[in-house]
Amino acid sequence: MNRCGWVFTSFVGVVLAGTSAKAGMLTANFNDPDGIDFVNFDSTFSTGETGGSDNGSGASAAIIDATRTDTPGPGVDTYIPTNFQVFCVEIGQDIYVPQSSTFANVVLLSTTQSPPYYTTDPGNDTGPVVFDNTRTANLEKLFGSFYPAPTDVEATDAFQLALWKLAFDDDFSLTYDPSDPDQRMWVDPSNDPDPAVTAEAQSYLTAIANDVNNALPEAQLALLTDPTIQDQLALIPVGASPVPEPASAALMLPAGMLLVRRRRATK
Repeated sequence: MNRCGWVFTSFVGVVLAGTSAKAGMLTANFNDPDGIDFVNFDSTFSTGETGGSDNGSGASAAIIDATRTDTPGPGVDTYIPTNFQVFCVEIGQDIYVPQSSTFANVVLLSTTQSPPYYTTDPGNDTGPVVFDNTRTANLEKLFGSFYPAPTDVEATDAFQLALWKLAFDDDFSLTYDPSDPDQRMWVDPSNDPDPAVTAEAQSYLTAIANDVNNALPEAQLALLTDPTIQDQLALIPVGASPVPEPASAALMLPAGMLLVRRRRATK
């Protein structure tokens, strides 16, 4: 079983509750119809398949499809459409797909939030991820500019690798830097079975690092967290109206729709 992996059973239900006054509840069926793949990297993480920089590490990657089965409640969950997708954030946690699972919190991330920032529930030695304004902006650019097609396995792997890099490190390079004691993730070229994935992930990271004028498209993200399950990021249509019920949400917000915005360039 891989950390940040998908353990196969038969059904997934998810309940989300927000940490703020705009809490919501959400139940959904989760599935990964296009399968999973293993993304290789090296790290300072000391647990499970993600253990240590001296042994080949990595974790499973996939786009997970979700279909809501509940009626939206009075809170941020009403902005999550009937059909949506998620990518994992923490690495030292597992998610069981498909199976009933419960998330304790759902929040909409913001690039203008004041501390305390939203965080993931830590995995085994891999968190928490702190969504300060800079990290949130970088992840919004990743989702808004480079979201992969579900059937493009290489792009999915590269996207997940770039997501983890942005989540756990403050640098944008997948090359090991011995002078940086805070670097947590990199890829060893001598232990890289798929250099094309690494190169594509690095191209995303480089584009985000070079986007000093904030010209890249961005996307609104929701963070789904729980102490016992792999935390997730979901792309949320920007400016979406609250949905009265799952059936009507399916008509208003089709699965996989990416509505992105551009941040005005800074002067």
